[in-house]
Amino acid sequence: MMRTWTVRALVALTAAAMISSAVRATPPEPTGDEKQTQILLQELLAKMNALQASQDLQTKMMQADIEHLKAEVNRLNEEVKRLSKTTTSVAASVNPEAPEAPQLAGDIVADNRTPGGVMVFINGHGYEVPPLQQTRIKGVPGRFSYYVTADAFGMIQAPSNRNSIPGHDFLIVIGP
Repeated sequence: MMRTWTVRALVALTAAAMISSAVRATPPEPTGDEKQTQILLQELLAKMNALQASQDLQTKMMQADIEHLKAEVNRLNEEVKRLSKTTTSVAASVNPEAPEAPQLAGDIVADNRTPGGVMVFINGHGYEVPPLQQTRIKGVPGRFSYYVTADAFGMIQAPSNRNSIPGHDFLIVIGP
């Protein structure tokens, strides 16, 4: 009888082991809400992966642009250094002991050759030039704009942009 109980116990244990392994082998079927949640999670994960890939690509492109800009800045710095050395060496080769000349602004000379008075406007400031005379406007630095008006005729010389050269006069001739 003991043997019968032992055999029955072994059969019961074997059946329990088989049932538990079968239960573990097949996960429970998800319900409708769980299936929908899993689908949404998978879609969200796919979108996040696509967004991350896009961000990585944009980052790489910006890094390449930054490297290109750095290289361009370095090239321009080298060009400036090269050009400044050339200017200095040319000046030094002509007269190595000559001091550097101060940067002066150029003067503008308005020469009125008409029998009536005119106004010369330089950078928006008006200067009266009497008939058949000259007026010197001192120290106009760099780029400037000018135009000329006459009382009886209005604007007689259209606005124009010019550069003054340090140490040189710029002549504006107002003729009949």
